[in-house]
Amino acid sequence: MQQQLAVTKIYETEALVIGSGIAGLVSCFNLLQHGCQTVLTTDKKLAGGASFSSIKGSLGIQVTDNDAQDIELFKKI
Repeated sequence: MQQQLAVTKIYETEALVIGSGIAGLVSCFNLLQHGCQTVLTTDKKLAGGASFSSIKGSLGIQVTDNDAQDIELFKKI
């Protein structure tokens, strides 16, 4: 059973990004770089989304060959 959270505060923003997978994080980063007031929300405790699941190779996201590429990818994110 999922826990439901009560809305306790209303936020005004220019952009709302839902999801903390690669697409959500990159979208949020790009919006912030362009000066857009942005809120990122997720239902996870940590950044995640489908990008971090075991089937990531089939989702069309960046897949790295080695640790050095992983480090460079995470620096960009």
